Amino acid sequence: MQWRSSSRGGGKLLHFDTIKTIDALHVTGLYVFALFLVVHVYMATIGPTAFAHIRGMITGYEERPEEEPGEAVPEAVATCEAKNTNP
Repeated sequence: MQWRSSSRGGGKLLHFDTIKTIDALHVTGLYVFALFLVVHVYMATIGPTAFAHIRGMITGYEERPEEEPGEAVPEAVATCEAKNTNP
């Protein structure tokens, strides 16, 4: 299937294969965008509550659990003890 343009420069041919290529690129772009959207919505909703990260995006403030002043991470303590250094 061919289409002829009525432009002044003469008839340009737009082959059906070109339309198939453009269609395939648009469909691929749609799937990439849909995947992008799904992944970002999922990543925004994993947290202490479903909307905790979204609330932080809107308000600009995210509440984090407070740690005790002398509390150390167990992996860091084990690593420091293995290296024989102070945390």
